[in-house]
Amino acid sequence: MTATYWTGLLASIALQHLWQSTVLLLLAAGLVRAWPMSARLRSHLWLLAFVLSAAAPLLMFAPQPTSPLMPHLALPALTAPALANVAAAAPRESAAPAQAVHVVADGTGSPGALDTAVMLAWLLGFAVRMAGLLRGWRAARALARGARAMPRLEQAMRGALPPDVRIKGSDAVRGPMVVGLRNPCILVPCGLAAELGDVAMRDILNHEIAHVRRRDRWACLVQHALTAVFWWSPALRLIGMRLDLAREMACDSYAAGSTGARKQYARSLLASVDSMARPHNGMLASRIFGTPQALAARVASVLRGDAPLNRTRSAVRSLSCACALAGFVALAYAATPRLAQRSAAATRPASAQDIALVDAAGAGNLARVRELVGAGAAIDAAVEGDGTALIAAARNGDAAMVKTLLALGAHVDVAVDSDGTALIAAAAQGRLPIVELLLAAGARVDAVSSYDESALISAVRGGHIDVVRRLVAQGADVNRGVWADGGRWRTPLNQARSAAMRDYLRSRGATA
Repeated sequence: MTATYWTGLLASIALQHLWQSTVLLLLAAGLVRAWPMSARLRSHLWLLAFVLSAAAPLLMFAPQPTSPLMPHLALPALTAPALANVAAAAPRESAAPAQAVHVVADGTGSPGALDTAVMLAWLLGFAVRMAGLLRGWRAARALARGARAMPRLEQAMRGALPPDVRIKGSDAVRGPMVVGLRNPCILVPCGLAAELGDVAMRDILNHEIAHVRRRDRWACLVQHALTAVFWWSPALRLIGMRLDLAREMACDSYAAGSTGARKQYARSLLASVDSMARPHNGMLASRIFGTPQALAARVASVLRGDAPLNRTRSAVRSLSCACALAGFVALAYAATPRLAQRSAAATRPASAQDIALVDAAGAGNLARVRELVGAGAAIDAAVEGDGTALIAAARNGDAAMVKTLLALGAHVDVAVDSDGTALIAAAAQGRLPIVELLLAAGARVDAVSSYDESALISAVRGGHIDVVRRLVAQGADVNRGVWADGGRWRTPLNQARSAAMRDYLRSRGATA
């Protein structure tokens, strides 16, 4: 596969990610603003929003629904190679399995300079971010190895400190932080305890212990990795910033609640304000300090405290947030176009027998077709450029051959890249009797094939008004569009070449 294909795929993923992450950002911000919620619930909400914004574009790889859930909602992709089949598949009463449509480009052709530049830009940004993450991980390990044990602090925090966590002092850090994934370690500046006093130091360590108990180091690792993939995404960056602040506020709430002295905890934060001046530098660690604005928000949150909620009200708000996020998932599932998988018929190379069968069907040689099928030829075998035997017969308007192939077991909806389905081929040529035969055999009226379109669009572009009327009467959607070859968005209305055709489509509800 060439750079052109991958550029198209990345562009389509980017488009889906941008609208999905923007919706999630607004949704989560609206929920936080609308309902007072605990710091813990708020941090979980932003974490879920972050994960969903990164994962939602993967719905492009999900199976195509057997019927359109929200047929007019699917958002267009940028390029045909990536999303050529915003496909619909109305269920039909037939034992024949629906054939998947292959929409991935074949990789032929030469990539342009823009395609190569886009690929290199994304790879460069990803490499830089991942290199920074690796440096941060190595720096954190080096700090942990070079730090020295602080048994006095460990003894003072004995009741709250998890058994596998150590507290160590280091001259190389300016503020407390948690480092390490499997063996977490709380690092503190060696002179900090003397500067802050026992009470403030206890508050600061309780905050870091909250990070350990919440497994925030693992969450940060995932967050940094996903940010590296979507390094160009402003919406994901904004969600990540809100997640960072919500995570710190949740740990503040834990630390302040462990003593019940919120004002004292706020004073402990402010007493450590000088330690926050040092930048993060990409270190893979959970740290207590951030920007002055974030610190001010955290102090205000500590002093305000979590609104007292009974169990019922807390459960209702948690359930409401879950329902809101589930609603987003349903929206994304319905609105995200799919990358379908290549069918078995499309992936198997055509044999000499397959080619002979398709040639015989195209030539109208009924005896030869029966002979080849009787000898074991695959009746739905596809030949590039000709399609299947049924497609070839439908294209030629050979009713006798179509009836024979259907009687021999040909599946009416087999789709072949660039050759469509039998119904699409018949509609494009204006073969009304063949269209009638195929519809009677259970052909899906809105089926779409890669690099072709629907039967309705094909008939409209050919000016075959009688076929168009029949397809619409059968239930064809006059507003269903597809991305076809060359990245062109096509609908029945924008493919109509005569005023009479446009008037008819509008009379049936066409709007786009």
